[in-house]
Amino acid sequence: ISKELEEKLFSAGLEVEEVFGTGFTGAVQATDFSSLEAMGEWCLERCLRIQTLLRRQRTDSAGQTVEQYREQKLREAEAFAGMLGGTSYVLDYPDGFLPDNEEVRLAVCDLIRQEKPDLIVTHHEKSMHKDHAACHRIVKDAWFYAALPAVRRELPHHFAPLRFAENWEDAVDYKPFEYLEVSEEGFALWQKAVQTHWFVTGSASFPYFEYYSHLKRLRGIEARRPSAETYMRLPEEVRLIGGL
Repeated sequence: ISKELEEKLFSAGLEVEEVFGTGFTGAVQATDFSSLEAMGEWCLERCLRIQTLLRRQRTDSAGQTVEQYREQKLREAEAFAGMLGGTSYVLDYPDGFLPDNEEVRLAVCDLIRQEKPDLIVTHHEKSMHKDHAACHRIVKDAWFYAALPAVRRELPHHFAPLRFAENWEDAVDYKPFEYLEVSEEGFALWQKAVQTHWFVTGSASFPYFEYYSHLKRLRGIEARRPSAETYMRLPEEVRLIGGL
């Protein structure tokens, strides 16, 4: 299941360069506001523009229809997972309309039991993308169901640790807790594999490839390693025992 969620981690880009062209802070300073209310209206109007552009990009990326872009994303996910020696599973829901219900939870539960992963990775709970936030809730409950023998399904129960990955769209209150070193070979493979996704190198709105490459280096510096990536744990699991 962690392989399927990796495809979710790198989701479609958004066209916001016209909004942030001169920098948000600089634009605020350069604008003549007559009152705090006027400044608030200006900020709200631009936030709404960002949301509109995000939806437009996600539903019409590279000039394609929703159906065409979905087919492209399916091919990209399969190619990406294949290069990493994994398998891609994509549930039959369009981008932006992932239902937050028990049907989806049980479907993910079944995938966990089928694949028997050693580690499950999903989104952090706070996100600007509604699918990411819903995915967090879905996977957390599916993780719970999959581990319970009392939840009778076709396959027996299975337990694996749960972690939450770093994502620029899920940045609010994300606090790195665990650092995983990325080997030189692994980093090179990731850089090659991730480019199977069109938006990573084709998006004009956000430099995905550059951002995540530098992020891995930044986290590596923090961990005193060449490259690393970080994860959060459940709040109740964050306990350090030691002495002075």
